[in-house]
Amino acid sequence: MGRPRAGIHGFLALFAIGWVLCVFPLAAQESHKDFAAGIYAYQQKDFATAYKYLAPLAAKGHSSAQYNLGRMYANGQGVPRNLIEAYKWFFLSFKNGRKEGEQAMLSLAPLLKKEQISEAIERASNECCALKR
Repeated sequence: MGRPRAGIHGFLALFAIGWVLCVFPLAAQESHKDFAAGIYAYQQKDFATAYKYLAPLAAKGHSSAQYNLGRMYANGQGVPRNLIEAYKWFFLSFKNGRKEGEQAMLSLAPLLKKEQISEAIERASNECCALKR
């Protein structure tokens, strides 16, 4: 009888594996480039550009982008100052592994009422994809 031929299914499987291996590293490279561009803009005090790069990454669960977005909201840099929104982003960054997020939350907590902290955490739970699973 012999070995069965892989045919079109084998070709499609190899194509899919190759596509995954090519696309995911490119996505990671783009994420890294966008983060670097956002941080550079932040350092140059171009907060509108920093927000443009960091906000989409933060929404996708990038903990460092979340932390820096929290800083922007805490200080009113390129966005209206909003301590609840800042706490939300610090909370998400901490939950995604950024220890500085916890420190920032602890710094903000005395400035917020318990209800405001609860609101921030509720907002964080409603953020699509912002928490890595």
